[in-house]
Amino acid sequence: MPTVKACSENNEIKDMASNEIPDSPEPLISLATDAADGAATEGAGIGITHNTAAAIRQDLIALVGDPVAVPPVIGARNAYHMAKSAKTAATAAQRS
Repeated sequence: MPTVKACSENNEIKDMASNEIPDSPEPLISLATDAADGAATEGAGIGITHNTAAAIRQDLIALVGDPVAVPPVIGARNAYHMAKSAKTAATAAQRS
């Protein structure tokens, strides 16, 4: 991704930071965890009402699961991997 350039007040060209969202799940999960931590720490002070720490953590659990919960939460990511494995096994069984 090309670096974004911006001009300052005295016409100096400076590189701007990029807020690129990663494609792979692990960095996304890490960013979401950081967002939940930030919302817990600063949310009330800056008036966050929609994407609260609890809402972000609930979304994270829905994605990655919570095996220690009663009952355990599988999570969409794990359910996807289980379904993909089952399909691969069924296709292999069908071919044999």
